[in-house]
Amino acid sequence: MIPGSSITFMIISAALSLVLPFAIFFIWRKKYDLKMVPLFLGIIAFFIFGEVLRDLIHSIVFNINAEGVERFFAGNPVLLILYLVIISAALHETGRLIAFNVVKSKYEGIGVGLSYGIGNGGISAIIMGYHLVSVITASIMINNGTYITEGNEADFLAGVEAIAAANPAEFLVIGFGNVITLAVQISLSMLVLSAVNKKGKLWLYPVAIILHSLVLLPETLFMTGAIKNMWLVQILLLAAAALTAYISYRFCIEYENKEEETATTTENTTESIETLVENYTTDDDTSEEDI
Repeated sequence: MIPGSSITFMIISAALSLVLPFAIFFIWRKKYDLKMVPLFLGIIAFFIFGEVLRDLIHSIVFNINAEGVERFFAGNPVLLILYLVIISAALHETGRLIAFNVVKSKYEGIGVGLSYGIGNGGISAIIMGYHLVSVITASIMINNGTYITEGNEADFLAGVEAIAAANPAEFLVIGFGNVITLAVQISLSMLVLSAVNKKGKLWLYPVAIILHSLVLLPETLFMTGAIKNMWLVQILLLAAAALTAYISYRFCIEYENKEEETATTTENTTESIETLVENYTTDDDTSEEDI
Protein backbone atom coordinates (compact mmCIF):
# COMPACT_ATOMS: atom_id res chain seq x y z
CA MET A 1 0.00 0.00 0.00
CA ILE A 2 1.14 3.52 -0.82
CA PRO A 3 0.68 5.93 2.14
CA GLY A 4 -2.03 8.54 1.65
CA SER A 5 0.37 11.29 2.71
CA SER A 6 2.75 10.29 -0.09
CA ILE A 7 -0.04 10.52 -2.65
CA THR A 8 -1.17 13.89 -1.26
CA PHE A 9 2.35 15.32 -1.52
CA MET A 10 2.65 13.90 -5.05
CA ILE A 11 -0.54 15.74 -6.01
CA ILE A 12 0.75 19.02 -4.54
CA SER A 13 4.07 18.67 -6.36
CA ALA A 14 2.36 17.73 -9.63
CA ALA A 15 0.03 20.74 -9.37
CA LEU A 16 2.94 23.11 -8.71
CA SER A 17 4.97 21.63 -11.56
CA LEU A 18 2.18 21.71 -14.12
CA VAL A 19 0.39 24.96 -13.22
CA LEU A 20 3.12 27.35 -12.08
CA PRO A 21 4.90 27.88 -15.45
CA PHE A 22 1.60 28.73 -17.18
CA ALA A 23 0.45 30.92 -14.28
CA ILE A 24 3.66 32.96 -14.23
CA PHE A 25 3.62 33.46 -17.99
CA PHE A 26 0.03 34.69 -18.14
CA ILE A 27 0.36 36.86 -15.00
CA TRP A 28 3.52 38.57 -16.31
CA ARG A 29 2.55 38.57 -19.98
CA LYS A 30 1.16 42.11 -20.18
CA LYS A 31 3.23 43.66 -17.40
CA TYR A 32 6.59 42.66 -18.89
CA ASP A 33 5.53 42.21 -22.53
CA LEU A 34 6.33 38.50 -22.64
CA LYS A 35 6.63 36.93 -26.09
CA MET A 36 5.90 33.45 -27.43
CA VAL A 37 9.00 33.18 -29.65
CA PRO A 38 11.54 33.46 -26.78
CA LEU A 39 9.32 31.14 -24.72
CA PHE A 40 9.47 28.40 -27.37
CA LEU A 41 13.18 29.03 -27.92
CA GLY A 42 13.66 28.25 -24.23
CA ILE A 43 11.76 24.99 -24.63
CA ILE A 44 13.69 23.99 -27.76
CA ALA A 45 17.03 24.88 -26.15
CA PHE A 46 16.16 22.68 -23.15
CA PHE A 47 15.95 19.62 -25.37
CA ILE A 48 18.85 20.46 -27.72
CA PHE A 49 21.41 21.70 -25.20
CA GLY A 50 20.11 20.16 -21.97
CA GLU A 51 19.34 16.70 -23.31
CA VAL A 52 20.64 15.84 -26.80
CA LEU A 53 24.04 17.56 -26.77
CA ARG A 54 24.68 16.70 -23.12
CA ASP A 55 24.00 13.01 -23.71
CA LEU A 56 26.08 13.09 -26.90
CA ILE A 57 29.09 14.53 -25.07
CA HIS A 58 28.73 12.04 -22.22
CA SER A 59 28.47 9.21 -24.74
CA ILE A 60 31.67 10.32 -26.48
CA VAL A 61 33.61 10.83 -23.25
CA PHE A 62 32.57 7.55 -21.61
CA ASN A 63 32.77 5.36 -24.72
CA ILE A 64 36.11 6.39 -26.24
CA ASN A 65 37.99 4.41 -23.60
CA ALA A 66 35.25 3.16 -21.30
CA GLU A 67 37.46 1.23 -18.88
CA GLY A 68 40.12 3.93 -18.69
CA VAL A 69 37.57 6.72 -18.14
CA GLU A 70 35.74 4.67 -15.54
CA ARG A 71 38.97 3.99 -13.63
CA PHE A 72 40.00 7.65 -13.87
CA PHE A 73 36.73 9.00 -12.47
CA ALA A 74 36.53 6.22 -9.87
CA GLY A 75 39.87 7.42 -8.55
CA ASN A 76 38.94 11.09 -8.91
CA PRO A 77 35.29 11.46 -7.83
CA VAL A 78 35.67 15.24 -7.38
CA LEU A 79 36.65 15.58 -11.05
CA LEU A 80 33.63 13.48 -12.04
CA ILE A 81 31.30 15.82 -10.13
CA LEU A 82 32.95 18.91 -11.62
CA TYR A 83 32.74 17.41 -15.11
CA LEU A 84 29.03 16.65 -14.77
CA VAL A 85 27.99 20.07 -13.42
CA ILE A 86 30.22 22.18 -15.66
CA ILE A 87 29.27 20.39 -18.90
CA SER A 88 25.56 20.72 -18.14
CA ALA A 89 25.83 24.35 -17.02
CA ALA A 90 28.01 25.38 -19.97
CA LEU A 91 25.63 23.79 -22.48
CA HIS A 92 22.54 25.42 -20.98
CA GLU A 93 24.14 28.88 -20.83
CA THR A 94 25.57 28.56 -24.34
CA GLY A 95 22.08 27.73 -25.55
CA ARG A 96 20.85 30.91 -23.89
CA LEU A 97 23.66 32.96 -25.43
CA ILE A 98 22.91 31.68 -28.93
CA ALA A 99 19.14 32.13 -28.56
CA PHE A 100 19.38 35.73 -27.34
CA ASN A 101 21.77 36.61 -30.15
CA VAL A 102 19.28 35.16 -32.64
CA VAL A 103 16.34 37.25 -31.40
CA LYS A 104 18.13 40.46 -30.34
CA SER A 105 17.31 42.25 -33.60
CA LYS A 106 13.56 41.62 -33.26
CA TYR A 107 12.88 41.43 -29.52
CA GLU A 108 14.16 43.55 -26.67
CA GLY A 109 13.51 44.27 -23.00
CA ILE A 110 13.44 42.09 -19.91
CA GLY A 111 10.40 40.28 -21.28
CA VAL A 112 12.70 38.33 -23.61
CA GLY A 113 14.72 36.91 -20.71
CA LEU A 114 11.64 36.21 -18.62
CA SER A 115 9.90 34.42 -21.52
CA TYR A 116 12.96 32.29 -22.28
CA GLY A 117 13.48 31.42 -18.60
CA ILE A 118 9.84 30.40 -18.15
CA GLY A 119 10.05 28.19 -21.25
CA ASN A 120 13.40 26.65 -20.32
CA GLY A 121 12.63 26.00 -16.66
CA GLY A 122 8.92 25.45 -17.17
CA ILE A 123 9.24 22.55 -19.60
CA SER A 124 11.45 20.71 -17.10
CA ALA A 125 8.84 21.21 -14.38
CA ILE A 126 5.99 20.16 -16.70
CA ILE A 127 7.78 16.93 -17.68
CA MET A 128 8.33 16.10 -14.01
CA GLY A 129 4.69 16.93 -13.27
CA TYR A 130 3.56 14.60 -16.04
CA HIS A 131 5.63 11.75 -14.58
CA LEU A 132 4.17 12.45 -11.15
CA VAL A 133 0.65 12.18 -12.54
CA SER A 134 1.53 8.70 -13.84
CA VAL A 135 2.90 7.69 -10.43
CA ILE A 136 -0.19 9.13 -8.67
CA THR A 137 -2.51 7.20 -10.95
CA ALA A 138 -0.56 3.97 -10.45
CA SER A 139 -0.42 4.50 -6.67
CA ILE A 140 -4.19 4.97 -6.40
CA MET A 141 -4.82 1.90 -8.55
CA ILE A 142 -2.38 -0.16 -6.45
CA ASN A 143 -4.19 0.85 -3.27
CA ASN A 144 -7.53 -0.03 -4.88
CA GLY A 145 -6.20 -3.35 -6.16
CA THR A 146 -7.04 -2.48 -9.76
CA TYR A 147 -3.51 -2.04 -11.15
CA ILE A 148 -2.60 -4.63 -13.80
CA THR A 149 1.12 -5.39 -14.04
CA GLU A 150 2.79 -5.40 -17.44
CA GLY A 151 6.21 -6.94 -17.97
CA ASN A 152 8.46 -8.09 -15.13
CA GLU A 153 6.40 -8.48 -11.95
CA ALA A 154 9.54 -8.51 -9.77
CA ASP A 155 10.53 -5.05 -11.05
CA PHE A 156 6.98 -3.83 -10.45
CA LEU A 157 6.95 -5.06 -6.86
CA ALA A 158 10.38 -3.51 -6.24
CA GLY A 159 9.07 -0.19 -7.53
CA VAL A 160 5.99 -0.36 -5.30
CA GLU A 161 8.12 -1.17 -2.28
CA ALA A 162 10.43 1.76 -3.04
CA ILE A 163 7.51 4.21 -3.26
CA ALA A 164 5.87 2.79 -0.13
CA ALA A 165 9.12 2.96 1.87
CA ALA A 166 10.02 6.49 0.78
CA ASN A 167 9.61 9.40 3.17
CA PRO A 168 6.37 11.17 2.07
CA ALA A 169 8.18 14.52 2.34
CA GLU A 170 10.45 13.45 -0.52
CA PHE A 171 7.52 13.78 -2.90
CA LEU A 172 6.82 17.30 -1.65
CA VAL A 173 10.48 18.19 -2.21
CA ILE A 174 10.03 17.41 -5.92
CA GLY A 175 7.57 20.27 -6.34
CA PHE A 176 9.67 22.56 -4.15
CA GLY A 177 12.72 21.76 -6.29
CA ASN A 178 10.84 22.52 -9.51
CA VAL A 179 9.81 25.94 -8.18
CA ILE A 180 13.45 26.72 -7.31
CA THR A 181 14.64 25.47 -10.71
CA LEU A 182 12.14 27.70 -12.51
CA ALA A 183 13.31 30.73 -10.51
CA VAL A 184 16.94 29.89 -11.27
CA GLN A 185 16.31 29.52 -15.00
CA ILE A 186 14.61 32.92 -15.10
CA SER A 187 17.47 34.52 -13.15
CA LEU A 188 20.15 32.98 -15.37
CA SER A 189 18.24 34.04 -18.48
CA MET A 190 18.30 37.64 -17.28
CA LEU A 191 22.07 37.45 -16.73
CA VAL A 192 22.82 36.07 -20.20
CA LEU A 193 20.35 38.50 -21.80
CA SER A 194 22.33 41.34 -20.21
CA ALA A 195 25.57 39.77 -21.46
CA VAL A 196 24.18 39.88 -25.01
CA ASN A 197 22.42 43.26 -24.99
CA LYS A 198 24.57 45.45 -22.76
CA LYS A 199 27.91 46.73 -23.99
CA GLY A 200 30.83 45.47 -21.92
CA LYS A 201 28.71 42.90 -20.03
CA LEU A 202 29.76 39.72 -21.87
CA TRP A 203 31.54 38.61 -18.68
CA LEU A 204 28.07 37.85 -17.26
CA TYR A 205 27.99 34.77 -19.55
CA PRO A 206 30.79 32.89 -17.69
CA VAL A 207 29.30 34.17 -14.42
CA ALA A 208 26.03 32.47 -15.42
CA ILE A 209 27.94 29.21 -16.08
CA ILE A 210 29.55 29.36 -12.63
CA LEU A 211 26.24 30.10 -10.89
CA HIS A 212 24.46 27.34 -12.82
CA SER A 213 27.22 24.93 -11.78
CA LEU A 214 26.70 25.90 -8.13
CA VAL A 215 22.96 25.24 -8.48
CA LEU A 216 23.56 21.80 -10.01
CA LEU A 217 26.23 20.85 -7.48
CA PRO A 218 24.02 19.82 -4.49
CA GLU A 219 21.87 17.42 -6.53
CA THR A 220 24.95 15.99 -8.26
CA LEU A 221 26.60 15.42 -4.89
CA PHE A 222 23.44 13.62 -3.74
CA MET A 223 23.26 11.46 -6.88
CA THR A 224 26.91 10.44 -6.58
CA GLY A 225 26.49 9.60 -2.89
CA ALA A 226 28.74 12.39 -1.61
CA ILE A 227 25.76 13.82 0.32
CA LYS A 228 23.23 11.51 1.95
CA ASN A 229 20.89 14.03 3.58
CA MET A 230 18.07 15.10 1.26
CA TRP A 231 17.29 18.19 3.35
CA LEU A 232 20.89 19.37 3.21
CA VAL A 233 20.65 19.17 -0.57
CA GLN A 234 17.55 21.38 -0.54
CA ILE A 235 19.18 23.92 1.79
CA LEU A 236 22.26 24.14 -0.46
CA LEU A 237 20.07 24.36 -3.55
CA LEU A 238 18.02 27.17 -2.02
CA ALA A 239 21.20 29.06 -1.04
CA ALA A 240 22.63 28.74 -4.57
CA ALA A 241 19.30 29.83 -6.07
CA ALA A 242 19.11 32.85 -3.76
CA LEU A 243 22.64 33.88 -4.72
CA THR A 244 21.78 33.54 -8.41
CA ALA A 245 18.60 35.61 -8.03
CA TYR A 246 20.44 38.32 -6.09
CA ILE A 247 23.23 38.63 -8.67
CA SER A 248 20.68 38.65 -11.47
CA TYR A 249 18.78 41.49 -9.80
CA ARG A 250 21.94 43.36 -8.85
CA PHE A 251 23.50 43.35 -12.31
CA CYS A 252 20.42 43.26 -14.55
CA ILE A 253 17.18 44.61 -13.11
CA GLU A 254 18.74 47.23 -10.86
CA TYR A 255 21.19 48.23 -13.58
CA GLU A 256 18.36 48.63 -16.08
CA ASN A 257 16.35 50.71 -13.61
CA LYS A 258 19.35 53.00 -13.11
CA GLU A 259 19.74 53.34 -16.87
CA GLU A 260 16.06 54.29 -17.17
CA GLU A 261 16.40 56.82 -14.36
CA THR A 262 19.49 58.29 -16.03
CA ALA A 263 17.69 58.48 -19.36
CA THR A 264 14.70 60.17 -17.71
CA THR A 265 16.95 62.65 -15.90
CA THR A 266 18.81 63.43 -19.12
CA GLU A 267 15.54 63.90 -20.97
CA ASN A 268 14.19 66.23 -18.27
CA THR A 269 17.43 68.21 -18.26
CA THR A 270 17.32 68.57 -22.03
CA GLU A 271 13.72 69.75 -21.87
CA SER A 272 14.62 72.29 -19.16
CA ILE A 273 17.51 73.66 -21.23
CA GLU A 274 15.27 73.93 -24.30
CA THR A 275 12.64 75.76 -22.24
CA LEU A 276 15.25 78.19 -20.90
CA VAL A 277 16.55 78.85 -24.42
CA GLU A 278 13.04 79.46 -25.69
CA ASN A 279 12.26 81.81 -22.81
CA TYR A 280 15.53 83.69 -23.35
CA THR A 281 14.83 84.02 -27.08
CA THR A 282 11.30 85.26 -26.39
CA ASP A 283 12.56 87.81 -23.84
CA ASP A 284 15.24 89.03 -26.27
CA ASP A 285 12.69 89.49 -29.07
CA THR A 286 10.42 91.43 -26.70
CA SER A 287 13.31 93.71 -25.66
CA GLU A 288 14.12 94.48 -29.31
CA GLU A 289 10.49 95.40 -29.99
CA ASP A 290 10.44 97.74 -27.00
CA ILE A 291 13.58 99.49 -28.29
